[in-house]
Formats: sequence, C-alpha cells, structure tokens
Amino acid sequence: MLHQGRGGALTPFLPLVAGDLSLANRIVMAPLTRSRAGTDGVPTEVMVNHHAQRSSVGLIISEGTFPSLAGKVFDGQPGLVTDAQLAGWRRSPTRCTPGEG
Repeated sequence: MLHQGRGGALTPFLPLVAGDLSLANRIVMAPLTRSRAGTDGVPTEVMVNHHAQRSSVGLIISEGTFPSLAGKVFDGQPGLVTDAQLAGWRRSPTRCTPGEG
C-alpha cells in the first residue's frame, strides 16, 4: 500500500518497517529470471552489477535459485548449493550500497 505524504500525495519513497524488516523506501524489485549464472550455477559479475545498479530500491528479491542439485531446472540458473555459489551470492550485498545504485 502506498503511504500518503504531505498534502495527501501518494509516495512510495517513505521508509517502511514491517516486522524485523526495515526498508529505506517501499519500492520492491520483483524476482527476474535472467539466466546469467555460470554453467556451474555460480552468480556472475553481470548479476552482481545488475543488483548493484538497482540498490536504491527498498528490497531486491533475487531470481529463482536451486537449493539442491536435483532442483536445477535450466542452464544459467544460479544455485545455493556449493561453496563457490554461496561465495558468488555474497558479492552482491557488498556492492549494493543503499542510495548508490
């Protein structure tokens, strides 16, 4: 729901606190299936840059990932199984500084 700001104008740019989640604004980027991971499911630099360029939104929901090797469905799908895949995902938050997207 959009919050009404001064003068009754609707604005998605005000902060939002929902439970333990505190967002800088109410803009949420929906998950996008971009098929940009390596053949081994490791997130690539292209993915890291994609998230960094959009870091000013309140919340980024990443694309669908496979949580087990049996869950991999298509080439380019990122995984959350191996140490290399986890390390690849850890690069995104370090490059996503709020307000610098």
